[in-house]
Amino acid sequence: MIANRWLLGLGALACLLAPRVALAGDAAAAEALFNEAKKLAAQGNYASACPQFEESQRQDPGMGTLYNLGDCYEKLGRVASAWAAFLDVAAQAKAAGQAARESDARARAAALEPKLSRLTVVVEGPQASLEGLAVKRSSTVVGKAQWGLALPVDPGEHAVEVTAPGKKPWSGKVQIPPNGGAARFSVPQLEDLPVAAPSQVATPSAAAASEVPEGSERGATQRTAGLIVGALGVAGLGVGGVFGLLSMSKKSEGDDHCKPDNRSCDAQGVAARADALSAGNLSTVFVAVGAPIAVAGAVLFFTAPNAKRANVGFAPVALPGGAGLTVRGVLQ
Repeated sequence: MIANRWLLGLGALACLLAPRVALAGDAAAAEALFNEAKKLAAQGNYASACPQFEESQRQDPGMGTLYNLGDCYEKLGRVASAWAAFLDVAAQAKAAGQAARESDARARAAALEPKLSRLTVVVEGPQASLEGLAVKRSSTVVGKAQWGLALPVDPGEHAVEVTAPGKKPWSGKVQIPPNGGAARFSVPQLEDLPVAAPSQVATPSAAAASEVPEGSERGATQRTAGLIVGALGVAGLGVGGVFGLLSMSKKSEGDDHCKPDNRSCDAQGVAARADALSAGNLSTVFVAVGAPIAVAGAVLFFTAPNAKRANVGFAPVALPGGAGLTVRGVLQ
């Protein structure tokens, strides 16, 4: 019981400490990034320093890092980004009661205002009421409330994307002049997406659907008749074979009750020989009738008009008292 309590206590402690350990890791990474960014900025390599400041601020946000990021943006010529960073620092400093830092940040922001370049995104005509219309500038959404306003942006080239449901997307570039320059971008009329043609499934016409290949129906009937007739013939051959076996059996029985000269037999021998004769006659009749019927069935089948051939074969078979044919096949 005591061991369980210890385990529970350690587990709870680990849960409490885990976020702090993660935060410590973020802070350490942020500090390393900040120091590297300071070195790069001191060397005048602001293009490499600014991303390091950005990542440090993302890992562990702080006023000091944000202030340095604003300074880096200004040196890099990203005036609007620097202006926004200094204003953010001023607001945080005011909330923290750091009047000196607030005053310095506001002064830096005020000094940049005359240099701010601005972009006005104009949406007019039917486009303004187009449901779902979205405008992006350098992957930043320009919301409807911002349309028509001259907003501060960094100078240089900006990618613009315009999309709307049911419309072809539009993309282009807009150039923002530096040192307080202004640009105006009017959202172009979007083209409708092509309406997809309904998929046309090839369906046979009524005439084609009712059309039956010439001779196929009659051929099917004739083949069926051929199979039936052939089966009857094979059945006759089978019955003939049975009577043939019976005849042989009765003859053997009669021989057992007759003398070797076959001229004198007892009553059982005479009866057995009579049965053998009758069975032999019946076997002959059934084989004689069954064989031509089987052949007739084969003729009917194989002379039927072609559609799909059935895989059928006939094979000779030896039967007691005669010969016959077997029919084997699969209708395809």
